[in-house]
Amino acid sequence: MEVASEAWTAWSPESRRQALQVRNPELVSLLRESLSALWAAEIRTRKVGVRGLTQPFDQTSLPLLSQVEFDGAPDADDKVFTLMKWPRSFHDDAATLLGALRRAFEPSGASAGRRCAPRLLPRQRWCQLLQPPAASWRDLERQLARLVEQVLLQAWAEERSRQRGPPAAGAASEPLPDLGEPTVRGSTAAASTCSRVSKRQRQQERRRCKKAAESAGERARPDVTCSASAVADDRHNDQAPEGESACELRGEAAGTSAGASGGG
Repeated sequence: MEVASEAWTAWSPESRRQALQVRNPELVSLLRESLSALWAAEIRTRKVGVRGLTQPFDQTSLPLLSQVEFDGAPDADDKVFTLMKWPRSFHDDAATLLGALRRAFEPSGASAGRRCAPRLLPRQRWCQLLQPPAASWRDLERQLARLVEQVLLQAWAEERSRQRGPPAAGAASEPLPDLGEPTVRGSTAAASTCSRVSKRQRQQERRRCKKAAESAGERARPDVTCSASAVADDRHNDQAPEGESACELRGEAAGTSAGASGGG
């Protein structure tokens, strides 16, 4: 995340504005549902006059939630929101967003401790960052901060890809280090190719020995005995399976909370 933060600081305000936009109707819907549920809970608490059951909404401690903006296109009966973004103050001053992220992840109580560096997730898994629905404003601010982190990491990764340019013909593209994907597939394929080449060489050696034995009779027996190790090695390789591992990342968007929509 440090390199992504450095890139965010180095970008122009316009580049930061374009990067800090989330065009995903499902993410927008999940965030709006959580906001509605927390507002409904706070209103109910105020009506009954009981304090301390819910954390009140505080703009100063919730900079991401208090300033997020939604946009979209008008539908037949209502407006469909498909975009979340932040005002100009977040683009003009790079420190505004970075400060909001640091505040969101400040340790408190039992959660105090060193936080692991975030890794870039596939876009289809971003919805999991807003699930399960937050139980407090503080929790929702932290969920939104994790989503913003992914937006910055994705923008930084795309910039790196543009700077490197398209890969050369026949060359494999370099995976992003943030994803942490193993490279077992490539090494296994190379080992499998070498095994097949060695097998063909041993088969050719046995055929030459067999022809020599047929033509020379008993004098060729030592040669046939010398290549027995090659036959044993070949049988061993025939029985050994060629292992291949693959990592599957599957993103599942959790369902909408019925209680949250009912509370609104």
